[in-house]
Amino acid sequence: MSNFEMHARCSPRLQLAWPVILFTGLILLVPLTINAADPMAGQWKGTYTIPGEVETALVLKLVQASDGSWIGKVQSPADSLQYDELTRLSISGSAISFRYRPAETPAQVIFSGNYQSWTDAIKGIVIVGNYNIPVTLQRVGLHPDAAAAAAADSARAGLEEIKVVNIRHKKHFALVARGAYWLPIHVLKDDSREINDITTAEWAYGGGLRWYVIDDMAINVRGTFGGLKFDTTDQKLAQFESIGLNRDSYLQFDGWEGDITVYLGDAMFARSRFNPFLTFLVGYYDWALRASGRDSDTHAILEVPVAGKDWGFGLGLGTEYPFGQTFALEVSWIWQFVLTKDDKKWDSELFWSNTTFWSLNLGLVINFL
Repeated sequence: MSNFEMHARCSPRLQLAWPVILFTGLILLVPLTINAADPMAGQWKGTYTIPGEVETALVLKLVQASDGSWIGKVQSPADSLQYDELTRLSISGSAISFRYRPAETPAQVIFSGNYQSWTDAIKGIVIVGNYNIPVTLQRVGLHPDAAAAAAADSARAGLEEIKVVNIRHKKHFALVARGAYWLPIHVLKDDSREINDITTAEWAYGGGLRWYVIDDMAINVRGTFGGLKFDTTDQKLAQFESIGLNRDSYLQFDGWEGDITVYLGDAMFARSRFNPFLTFLVGYYDWALRASGRDSDTHAILEVPVAGKDWGFGLGLGTEYPFGQTFALEVSWIWQFVLTKDDKKWDSELFWSNTTFWSLNLGLVINFL
């Protein structure tokens, strides 16, 4: 009997068993793939030289925890038994970046690079002060998966582009001084104006502190001092003369603002100094309708002062442009909304509504630490 005939006579149950066996084998292989050690784990060693100084050793230890997070240390150049903790350690795919400050020097050291599977090395740059120094970190000892990874990628050796992360914010904090131009937004229905609908543009200013949580995200807290003037057109003022509004009336906003800024430069303009960002703002304002200019007496309608303390929100975009590591300029365009509306306090015919405006901002950034 031929092999073909024997195969043809196999029971249908046996024939159906083969796919089940194959599928089971694949399932058993999945945990092996998932649990494979990351090639970045282990100990790495390299050297770099700052112009005019002696050669410095860079010995790096990377450990991946069971939950996938990373822990890293760098051996102290002065004492091989001491290690400096890494900050802002980020490992994503083949990219790695971190910072540390050696105990024997105040200068912060920044490293950014990529793991090359075909050479089993980490190549990147060390940033110290104004120097960007190329460095190659070779593995110390053997990694159980390194040989297999190198063999699998050997066909692509030299073809993959090394992507070194462009670290834009080398400091942790910044002082920000800001000037702004507020342009009110009026939404009219049948040319019927509320008090807020006759405001006009005015300057504002503020300043505060910024914390770079990571290179691509910052949290800002600042005080702000601004306001809006009123339209001097007689036709627009005439409707509100009965309640005492005049050419010198002023809508004052003083308060605190906090925002989260997300930088998009690495994704949009990786090789440019321009670093676009999106910003999401929350504010709390002490506002008042002033009778004759900023900080004058509060205006009252039906003996009720037009003033309050309310929340506000904003959403906008902008870009920063650095001048070295310390100074930068930034511009932004933000839509802002303050909840000044109150139906119960003031006459319905002279309705006081929420306040909405555009804020065009120019800021000076001073980075430190």
